[in-house]
Amino acid sequence: PSMPEMEIPDKLIPAVVTPKRFKVLIGGRGSAKSTSTADVLLAKAQAEHCKVGCFREYQNSIEDSVHSLLDSEIARLMMKGYHVGKSFIDHSEGGKFRFRGLARSIQSVKSMDGFKYFWIEESQFLSAESIKIITPTVREEGSEIWFTGNPMSSADPFSQRFIVPYQTELE
Repeated sequence: PSMPEMEIPDKLIPAVVTPKRFKVLIGGRGSAKSTSTADVLLAKAQAEHCKVGCFREYQNSIEDSVHSLLDSEIARLMMKGYHVGKSFIDHSEGGKFRFRGLARSIQSVKSMDGFKYFWIEESQFLSAESIKIITPTVREEGSEIWFTGNPMSSADPFSQRFIVPYQTELE
């Protein structure tokens, strides 16, 4: 299937097109980081036939995940080949999306083999333990971990690991 036309804000293009182990997209509500990440990862899952793990620190149900965002972007972009189930999204050519909360099942993430991309939404709520376990879990060649969030404090574990050490480069 052909790729849909996507509109990625100019400020996010370097993060989207440059291969990096960690991709950190931060900003306020309405900054297009989650929608842009959803669109790019949907295209990658389709084109690369790869698995994408979607996480939040706290996810009590599938409604708390990015499942509905991905579902609505599939419809909006008129992407072909996707099957949206209640707790999964699969593409007919092999791409897969799986969803998990981390706070109650972080150890189960260690067994998620064969995933090329991890996307952690609301990254500002990540615990230090979740960061410690997630980062070495994705081991595929060229794998990436995408973090999207709205940091509220430079003291949270996510900011301490991925923002504070690079503050001078970000200003």
